[in-house]
Amino acid sequence: MHAAGLVIPEQLVTGDDVKRGKPYPDAYLLGAKKLGFEPEDCVVFEDAQAGVEAGFEAGVGLVIGIGTRGLETEADLVLKDLTGISFDGEVLVIPDRNRLR
Repeated sequence: MHAAGLVIPEQLVTGDDVKRGKPYPDAYLLGAKKLGFEPEDCVVFEDAQAGVEAGFEAGVGLVIGIGTRGLETEADLVLKDLTGISFDGEVLVIPDRNRLR
């Protein structure tokens, strides 16, 4: 993440933090717990079927597929990319022009 110029978040979950990776929900459940949220109050952004399945199994409130690979999943909503998405702490805004499904 440093090499890509990304800020490392205070709470981070990687595959090394859980015994079972996707399609199991363990990483999403741990992430919600670390952030102090119930899974149903979380949103998952995924580009792979295994991740979408993990999100559903975790019981998250919304599973969003990303890109053309996202169209191959059962995600609740599919976006071209993450452009224009914003969250003000209460409302998640997704521009209509970015929706594929």
